Amino acid sequence: MKKTLMLMILLLFASVFSMYAQSKTKIELKDNWYYLNGQKFFIKAIGYEIGARPGQHPYEGVRNEDLDLLKFDLKVIKEGGYNAMCAKQIGIVKSKIVKSGDTLMMRDWDPVRQKHIGGKIDVWTQGLLERQVTDTFAFTFAIAQNIRCTIVDINTLTFRVQDSRVTPDTPIVELIYGIPGFGVRNATTGEDYIVNNSVLLDYQTFRLDTSLPQPVTHIDDIVAADYRFRSINSFVLTVQPVRRIVSVVGEASGALTPGTNYLLYKTEDPLLNGESTIAQNYVVLTQANGIPLGGTITVNDEAHVLIGFEPEPLASIGINTDTIRVFNYADRSQEFAGPGTDTPDYDILPGTPSTPVKIIRTSNTKIPNGLQVVVDYVHDENFVVTYVVNDLLQQMQTRVNKLRNITGDPLVKQAVDNSVVIETTVQLVSGAKKDSVDPAIRTAASECPRSMM
Repeated sequence: MKKTLMLMILLLFASVFSMYAQSKTKIELKDNWYYLNGQKFFIKAIGYEIGARPGQHPYEGVRNEDLDLLKFDLKVIKEGGYNAMCAKQIGIVKSKIVKSGDTLMMRDWDPVRQKHIGGKIDVWTQGLLERQVTDTFAFTFAIAQNIRCTIVDINTLTFRVQDSRVTPDTPIVELIYGIPGFGVRNATTGEDYIVNNSVLLDYQTFRLDTSLPQPVTHIDDIVAADYRFRSINSFVLTVQPVRRIVSVVGEASGALTPGTNYLLYKTEDPLLNGESTIAQNYVVLTQANGIPLGGTITVNDEAHVLIGFEPEPLASIGINTDTIRVFNYADRSQEFAGPGTDTPDYDILPGTPSTPVKIIRTSNTKIPNGLQVVVDYVHDENFVVTYVVNDLLQQMQTRVNKLRNITGDPLVKQAVDNSVVIETTVQLVSGAKKDSVDPAIRTAASECPRSMM
């Protein structure tokens, strides 16, 4: 009598899993061979059948196809695969797999349905292979217009902006003037102040130059200002998780002081994404004692070659795109038209806090293909942060991703360090020597926490 067989083939290559999930993939069985998109394919796999445990025969009698048992076995097989990969990774001392149903699995919690939905696997690892990583970033800024100011000192023309967005961590970096519609004005009289030689006294206070001919100001006048302020003072580091920061160096400010000018924040719960390769550890820069300087830097005659319609990245990050100007390289006698003109010769592709702005030739450009040009612009101070990560986690994440399938989400995490203080009093028996008992106790005590892991 023909019996129904349940055969589950567990593929060991993630590429195969992903290809199976695509509708364009064609799988055929010809001459006892599998063919994948017309190519003969040898599957490296293991066979599994319900009813093949010790003392059971899968082909005799009535077999109970226990789907719950099937799911349990597949979880164990998958877990064994991750443990095996950890064992093969040089440097990993110990690993622990936390899967669906474990009390420590919290990543699969659905707050809408109020239940665990499965599909997550946490690969906790012990072991260390430190590597230094360097990121370059610039702050993100915003423009504030027509913000009312408090008159702090009418004789020295000292004003303080009334803007909740401006804080010690997000200070004013410059007053905007010299551009039509921007400046500092007395809204009561309708007169504009002369902003040249103005001074920023702190994150929210500025002073105008009283030696210049300024409008007459009364204590009850309404004064408004336009300025640029730092909107974001934090940066999420590229490689995660971060163990510690070695240094932060500003292009103009020099080396910043840890604890005073910058701090590393690790705020995520380790049971969620904390201490994992997708953590969001970030550094926060704070202005103290005038550092970081927070000013802008002017760049002139930066040489670039524009080829075809390939985007050309500029050298700095945090560029004010309104200040970009492009000239011919030979003698700067020709300035090419930028975005916003009737027939622009180049377009500007925006950057991010860690990637530069790019320029690209337009279809109707006057810039010949392959021409070398020079670019002028103003950018905010760039910072270089050097930090340390555990490279074992990056290596393991790359390996477990190859075992990933469409229903599984493995995430490698760093085991959390916990300090243990053991205090004890030992009464020596007659004849025992402290010199031999003391190291024996210390060794046994150090092994005790490991045995409980």
